[in-house]
Amino acid sequence: MRFLKLAEFAVVILLFSGCGGGGSNTPSTPPPAATPAVAPTVAASVSGGAFNTTQSVTLTATAGANIFFTTDSSTPDNTSNRYTAPINISTDTVLSFIAIGSTGLRSQVIRQTYIIDTVAPMNHALATATAVISASNEASFSLSIENAELGTTYRIVVEDSAPSPNEIVRTGRIVNASSTSIQLDLSTFANGRVSASLVLTDAAGNSSPAFFLALTKTGSLGPFNVNGSVRISPGTQIDSDVNDTTTTIVNNDSFTEAQQIFSPGMLGGYVNLPNSGESGHLDISGDEDFFFLELANNDQIILTIGEDSADLDIELYDSTRVLVDDSLGVGNTEVIDVTTSGNYFIRVFAFSGASNYVLNVGQRAGLSVSSSDQNGRLSSFDDFIPNQAVFQLDGNKPIAQMQANLNSLKSQGLIMANVAADKPQLMSFGSAGQRNAMINSINQSTTKFTTNPNKQRRQSKR
Repeated sequence: MRFLKLAEFAVVILLFSGCGGGGSNTPSTPPPAATPAVAPTVAASVSGGAFNTTQSVTLTATAGANIFFTTDSSTPDNTSNRYTAPINISTDTVLSFIAIGSTGLRSQVIRQTYIIDTVAPMNHALATATAVISASNEASFSLSIENAELGTTYRIVVEDSAPSPNEIVRTGRIVNASSTSIQLDLSTFANGRVSASLVLTDAAGNSSPAFFLALTKTGSLGPFNVNGSVRISPGTQIDSDVNDTTTTIVNNDSFTEAQQIFSPGMLGGYVNLPNSGESGHLDISGDEDFFFLELANNDQIILTIGEDSADLDIELYDSTRVLVDDSLGVGNTEVIDVTTSGNYFIRVFAFSGASNYVLNVGQRAGLSVSSSDQNGRLSSFDDFIPNQAVFQLDGNKPIAQMQANLNSLKSQGLIMANVAADKPQLMSFGSAGQRNAMINSINQSTTKFTTNPNKQRRQSKR
């Protein structure tokens, strides 16, 4: 029995010592797996959107990848334009681009749409059913934004004329192009003049010139009974800087400050030379007015001058501020005919004196100008006429002497129009010798030629 047990024990020992065949029991390490290829990525420095300036777009991709792009909405591939430098975008563009790695793997095609818009909103208006703020409507006074560009943001500022003005500002977005209503509580505003201004800004960041609306707060007046009817012409507007000291001036004296108006329409305004006109805001500094508007072919611009003693003129500039026409007559009406549709600046200025004026713009058929007014028009764009000149009698002389001198020239048949003695005169000479002799005589005795730069062109054309 003991022998058998020892034999069994020996077998067990042999079994344990023979496991593994004498080798190590540590498992072997498999070779590393290959890294999978990854497609490159690509991006633009400026995402698509609306802009009011040229955009410089830089494209970047994973190291070692080449970028290819198109600007015509087509899908790019390795035969498209290869990107090497920033892309300048100055017009509406769909930029499509892709990155292709050294292994041939490609990124997704990325598309960015850029809208380049440099034109500010225009032809809108701020309107109200009544320009009078009274006790009956001051707690909920209604303004409306008419004909606005869809999607633009608006900013309305309303303020009174108190020494420490009350002000209300309203902002929002235009979701209805035809009309947007605004309700205001003006019950705390002081009685007197109230001004409202509107500025629209589009998605590209272009802001319109301010559109102004003049209101009057009367408070608790009345009751009154009024019979009859009052008709205000559609499109009535007002110059934003006038001589009235009860108003708040908003300058429109240059291209950059031009007041936006609309056509067809009628505007009342005031201009003057420095140190002329009634005492007010502008009698010392003088004033001229610039307006910006859209005009159509066959539109007509008519300036009607209120004061006989004043001489006002108008100039028409295109949207690049190049003078394209003018009317430089000496009567009470100046007229310019528009022959090309587009955006324009109108400049109204005083050659002499100071005056209120009415500016009408619109279709020729809707404006009435007599043939005599048209025939009397003077422009620097008129053809040169030999042996004619424009001169002005010396304003330092007594009016009686000026009239006597003018009558003397008329008796010789030299004066071509019946114009007041204190205004520029149109003279015609029979010959070069007569012209030289007459100019010498006039300069020595009775007259002096004007040196106002606004009339230089008129003189040179005559």
